[in-house]
Amino acid sequence: MQNMMRKMSIGVLSRRAGVTVEAIRYYEQVGILAPAERKSSGYRLFGVETLQTLHFIKQAQNLGFSLSQIKQLLNLRTQSRSSCKELHQIFTEHLEDLSGKILELQKMRKAVEDINNKRCSKRGAKYCKIIQSLEGEVDGHGEDEGTH
Repeated sequence: MQNMMRKMSIGVLSRRAGVTVEAIRYYEQVGILAPAERKSSGYRLFGVETLQTLHFIKQAQNLGFSLSQIKQLLNLRTQSRSSCKELHQIFTEHLEDLSGKILELQKMRKAVEDINNKRCSKRGAKYCKIIQSLEGEVDGHGEDEGTH
């Protein structure tokens, strides 16, 4: 009976973990969370360890890890033979990915700044240099020039 009191419904778990019920079901479906215990009525019952796992998942997501990477981390977390070296390797690879994404974002930021610095037309948005930049350089002398 005391064991049942420590268990929580999916709704309670959802609120305590700050994730949706749908996310919990999805994590179960893809094997990130172990299947829940079920009451005879079919309702799921979750323990504190599931709450801890959900906090782990959320923190890893906040750090930019994908669900497949999180699954790897969770597997290493539960294996007694896994080493910090394996965890360090995953984090090192993730750092490299983040560095690449940062470079791409910096390039995008520069491009947006360049476009934003263009003068707008007093004739309206249709003639605005910003809109024209997004449309691309169109000079009206394309391949199907004779079809107009």
